[in-house]
Amino acid sequence: MPKSSIQADAVQTIMAINNAIRTLRLYPSGNPMIQDALDKVQRSVSFLLSQTEQVVFAEAEKVLIVDDQPLNEKILQRPQVRAFLNTMIELGVRTLSLQRGLGFYELHVFLELLSGEADKIAAAGGMAALVKRRHLPHIRIDEKRFVALDKGQRIAPAKEANEAEPEAGAASPQTGISETPGAGPQEVTRVLYSGLQPFADLAQGGRSAETQAVFDQLLAGLADLDGGSGSRTGGQKGAPGLGLESGTLASLLNQSFATEPDHSSPAVESLFAHIKAVVQTHLRNGRFRSAGRILEALDSAAANSACPAGMRNLIRTLMESIAEESLLHGLIKSHLEGSPAIQEVIARILRLLMPAPADFMLEQLRVTDIRRERSHLMRLLPELGDGLRGPVLHRIGNGGPWYYLRNLAGLLGKIGRPEDLPVFERLLANPDPSIQREALSGLYTVEDERRGEILLRFLPDADEHLKINVVTLLGALAYRPAAAPLTAMLESFAPRYPKAGEALAEKICVALGRIGDTAAIPALSKILEPHGLFSRGPAEQVESAARQALALLRADPGPNAASKPAPPGQAPHPASSPPATEAEIDRLAAAGQSETAVAHLLAMVTAAAKAKRFAEAERLHEKLYEIDALALGPIIQAGEIIEAEKSRAIDPDHLKTFAPLYAQLSEAERNALFHAMTAENFAPDDTLVHQGRINNRLCFINQGTVKIVHRQGSREMLIDRPQTGSIVGADSFFKATVSTVAVIAMGPVAATCLARDLLEKLHPDHPGLKSKLQDHVARQDTIAEQLRRRGMDRRRYPRYQIQGRIKVQIQDRKGRAVGRPFLGALCDCSQGGIAFCIGSANSQTARILLGRRLQLEFVIPLAGAPRKVSTCGTVIGVNDLMANEYSLHIRYDQNLDPQTVQALAKTAA
Repeated sequence: MPKSSIQADAVQTIMAINNAIRTLRLYPSGNPMIQDALDKVQRSVSFLLSQTEQVVFAEAEKVLIVDDQPLNEKILQRPQVRAFLNTMIELGVRTLSLQRGLGFYELHVFLELLSGEADKIAAAGGMAALVKRRHLPHIRIDEKRFVALDKGQRIAPAKEANEAEPEAGAASPQTGISETPGAGPQEVTRVLYSGLQPFADLAQGGRSAETQAVFDQLLAGLADLDGGSGSRTGGQKGAPGLGLESGTLASLLNQSFATEPDHSSPAVESLFAHIKAVVQTHLRNGRFRSAGRILEALDSAAANSACPAGMRNLIRTLMESIAEESLLHGLIKSHLEGSPAIQEVIARILRLLMPAPADFMLEQLRVTDIRRERSHLMRLLPELGDGLRGPVLHRIGNGGPWYYLRNLAGLLGKIGRPEDLPVFERLLANPDPSIQREALSGLYTVEDERRGEILLRFLPDADEHLKINVVTLLGALAYRPAAAPLTAMLESFAPRYPKAGEALAEKICVALGRIGDTAAIPALSKILEPHGLFSRGPAEQVESAARQALALLRADPGPNAASKPAPPGQAPHPASSPPATEAEIDRLAAAGQSETAVAHLLAMVTAAAKAKRFAEAERLHEKLYEIDALALGPIIQAGEIIEAEKSRAIDPDHLKTFAPLYAQLSEAERNALFHAMTAENFAPDDTLVHQGRINNRLCFINQGTVKIVHRQGSREMLIDRPQTGSIVGADSFFKATVSTVAVIAMGPVAATCLARDLLEKLHPDHPGLKSKLQDHVARQDTIAEQLRRRGMDRRRYPRYQIQGRIKVQIQDRKGRAVGRPFLGALCDCSQGGIAFCIGSANSQTARILLGRRLQLEFVIPLAGAPRKVSTCGTVIGVNDLMANEYSLHIRYDQNLDPQTVQALAKTAA
């Protein structure tokens, strides 16, 4: 293939790499922008290397060279190319070779290195040393040097061939490592063998047959790992993926370490560098079981009492160094998408690599705004075991935003110990109710007799809703010292029993029955006494709860007596004939049988979701919180059932048609988006989007063809003909502006349409959905560019910069003033319209001005004779300028007169 073609594609790769470096520097790890940038680099590099075995970028005299050909001056002046060249110069990289076979994780690690600080890279030995240390076999640094360009702009080599590099296959005298690029399996085997050789000799009694067999298997496995088919050292065939039993490798390590070798020797460093590279390569290529066996062997060796302390510390350091951020990202993503068996293996690997995974995942929990990722992390983190407890306690002590502390409190509830009770009590002192609620739930799960004492201290300070939860837990614990305070609270409601306290009074009655203190009998009996004609007695559910409590206290439980409570978060199996109506659910809850009510309600949620009645299922899901906010198990189960049924209900044809969009969304986001849309059918010549009007819907074309046209007077100019798989209306859907084009059906069209208000309602639960959707359609939408290219912009008249204030009065349709006038700052003005800026703390306040008619008064500051202008117009655009500032774009009802336009031109001049 011609060099010029390769060079053009290489320039695109340079631009993608430079964008990824900038993104890695700007955004925290895990941000979706980083993943998007990395994907673009991977696609560009893959396409480039599909045309050639390798591509070499070189720098000589501040000129960028691609495959022995310098880039021309015009390309070198591109900002992205110049930035890439500067990065190479700053990092001291003279040549960079990318070779076919370069994978995603290898590329990710390299880009992270490139985004680092130059002084830190230099302190670590330079980029070439870091690439070799990170085991990136398809990336070569400074293999080929260029020092100058001759007069014909041809490359001059740095040295003669016999001086530049050792002979092919020659090894470094210090390390025995060959410098030959692209070494095959035999060479890699020889390299690893040279690194392991000193340890075989350290085994007591010389090298045993068992030790030799394990070495041979390790070497053969590495040859398989490198993808070659050449002969293997020793002629033995190893199992793919280093099929080593953890016990065998641990035994080998223990034999090797028995004589306490010099931990700082090159041999030790070589061994551990190779083990790290092998484990990381396994993890990057999805061979989790193979990596897990090696990690278990290392862990077993370190746990052996005969292992020297220095070597034990070295193994721990090695395992911590393996847990790089890019690998942890991949492990967590694989756990999210993997089968239960793979998830179990990955969880075990994360436990072996502790504590780095705990710190990394807790930080991800703090920064991510994607609900699905938070839920996944909350499920995965407890699987890290006891090692998670320390990092969680540390971060609780450091504080943080309420949503983060709430999640930390939930995690501590799953792993907490009795000695953590003071931490739970401090969390209860936090003013945020959601943190207090999680702390209550976690406190209950810790088996310790001090729980009741803490709950009782918290009870007076809890808000009315949390008081109900505290009372419920005191009853579930049967905490006898709580009987007297609860009885006093119940008596405080008499004799009028305010409506606001009915739910609390009911729970107090249930708790007193479970505690079993007969001293509460008089207060409970008083509830059932007859009340005066004009006094408001207790509600029916309070009387029912009091009656059941009395039955329990008198040791005469009736047929409706409350059963033994289940722990919060669990629910008993529903009865064989579940209630048919919500009214019966309410009666069960009112009778104190909230556990049974929760179980039946869960069955109703399941039935509604399977019948595709999702609105009903969501409403019943919310009711679970009302009946028992601590029934976390059924609440989570109900949510998962609804999401699963929503996934099954998505039209597979629609999902396939818009696969590039849905591939960027989480399962919850995908479900929310699809079920927020409505199916619509359009006949030929029907208008989907009207030019010059506010557009409040985004249309996904499932089948058919539409045309996008721009009208100027009687002229109609065709812009595009989108077909199946297109999304139309985006140019005016995401911006507060009227549409500059019309979208018309050319034949029968089937579409699903998303209303703007429904998308806004999804934001609290799916904060990243809107931005992902907007980014996707922005890459496809070229309408604005096509309008400008064809000279069909609605800016028909020259615009003149103008300074000053403008007085604005909103009018109704009849021209009457609405509200008070306000002031704005002038930006520019033309014969047909004007733009000015206003401040508003609420984006919706600015958006509702779109389409409104305004009375405008401003002054053109013409030298010597300022010209006052008073006119009316309609808001056709509202742009967000950030920092609570917005620009309003107005189209006049009537154009300005020529004299005024001349005054504008003079002012601008």
